[in-house]
Amino acid sequence: LQRSTKSDRVHQRAMAASSSRPPRMLLVHNARIVTCTAEPSDTLLHHDWMLVDRGSPLTATIADVGSGDPPTGIAETADAEKLDCGGRLVLPGLWDSHCHLYGLAHMAKVADLSGAKSIADFQAALGAKFDSMGSKVSTYLEGCLWDQGNMERMPLASDLDAVTSEYPVICWRRCWHILVCNTRAMELCGILPWKPSPSPGDDDGVDLDPKTGQPTGVLRENAAKKLSKLLSMEDTWDEKVQMLGACLRKLPEFGVTAVQSNDSATIGSISDAWQVYEEIMRQHSAAEGFGVAAAGQDATQDQNQELPIRVFHVTEWEAVRDGKPGKPPKSRNPRFLASDRAKIFMDGGLGASTAALVTPYSDDPKLANKGLINITQDDLDTAFK
Repeated sequence: LQRSTKSDRVHQRAMAASSSRPPRMLLVHNARIVTCTAEPSDTLLHHDWMLVDRGSPLTATIADVGSGDPPTGIAETADAEKLDCGGRLVLPGLWDSHCHLYGLAHMAKVADLSGAKSIADFQAALGAKFDSMGSKVSTYLEGCLWDQGNMERMPLASDLDAVTSEYPVICWRRCWHILVCNTRAMELCGILPWKPSPSPGDDDGVDLDPKTGQPTGVLRENAAKKLSKLLSMEDTWDEKVQMLGACLRKLPEFGVTAVQSNDSATIGSISDAWQVYEEIMRQHSAAEGFGVAAAGQDATQDQNQELPIRVFHVTEWEAVRDGKPGKPPKSRNPRFLASDRAKIFMDGGLGASTAALVTPYSDDPKLANKGLINITQDDLDTAFK
């Protein structure tokens, strides 16, 4: 079992008010239960009932499974709670091994451009989000998930200018390796007026109009850093806790019980992701009757605290190298919040034509684009050391 059941939490709250203990055993029956073998890992097993030994919320295990009706000895166990599933499907929890959870949570403030089949659709969706915000933004107007393959061409700065020229606008492609921004955003970040950099490679990823030689508003891979003045703007602390907490609580409804999530100032514009996760853990645990440590308490205390799902937080190797903030401290409960891995950005993505290839992209008119490498060999050697 990936985590304790709702009835566990109800019982624990009752235990806080009295000294009674919940039934240790839970019999799940009248169900279509699917498990799998360790070797080979793709072998599925089907059962009708399952006996769970709760032990504690952190050590619950599946004690037994079987087909047909539960054996008499198990079904009549006095110290067992019985859960009739009414023939429903019971599956192991789903794990998302690559996501940016805060980016998903932040989507509440972002225009969804995934349905755009034309530049006009793109502008309409972005304009609708702008209108819903009262035609005012505190940082910049943001959109995402567009795909030029679904439209007649790549969106340009002029297309975004038609929505608003007063506020900066940044819209990410569905792969998050390429963006398009409006003229105002380029002006605020010093891209306009355009002056080519004398340093080799500094302007890699900046699309230029072949006729005018001016930026089109499309920035690929590391070129997005030219908008760092805007992209470094973060949501407030309360917004972060509220949006990420709501996202964590929603995921179990879709069967997701664990994620490996890369949330950082670079990916998601959240420099304090670890601290936000810990605050959500504190609030969630207090609400559910687990550990109730006060804010700011030693992070090694209250090891029974939980998040709604398990989070394996991924930091970037540059943060570990530079100590900004470096490796996060020990979690209150590593079974629900841990960080023991780092991410290296090697190259881009195929959809953005930035994934590194040994031969040029066939749809490049000049047959010169082989993608972009985002890290030098020296930095790569340092990262692995």
